[in-house]
Amino acid sequence: MRQGNRHQLPELIKLFDFLDLETPNARDWVRGYLTRKAILLSEPTPTMQSLKVALASHFMACFTDIDVIKNFSKTMGSAWRVMKHRKEKGIGNLSVSLDKAVLTQLKTMCKGKKKAKIVSLLIEDGYKAFSESDREIKKKLADNRRIKNSELNKIRLLDLQGKINPKES
Repeated sequence: MRQGNRHQLPELIKLFDFLDLETPNARDWVRGYLTRKAILLSEPTPTMQSLKVALASHFMACFTDIDVIKNFSKTMGSAWRVMKHRKEKGIGNLSVSLDKAVLTQLKTMCKGKKKAKIVSLLIEDGYKAFSESDREIKKKLADNRRIKNSELNKIRLLDLQGKINPKES
């Protein structure tokens, strides 16, 4: 694979063969991933193959050690597979910080079950009640605003009547 300190371009490109989707979103994902890893490719990459070539050329130009390239490829491949899995299953990820008491309750609820499943069930079951409560709050706020505006209009009307028909003293 090496010639002195140089690597063969085709063999480096093969390390990135996991990049197998040829869509604009897939290429954007790769560019975003590379940007987050501080790898900026200056060449335009209209296809995934040209993106792989540009990436391999970048590593060659930087005289990057083959072990570093293989490790990068492995890490990127894992991220790629996770992205594809989420896309195929129609799922996303969520990272939240919870109070310790709430986290303890969640752990208790999840004994023998997956946390994602329990959280999904809680949200699905609680969403209807949340929506109804939210609608009620919005309705009360709108009613209060309507009452307040009505009172203001009444005051303005009385004030205008007082100016048009001044009180006789």
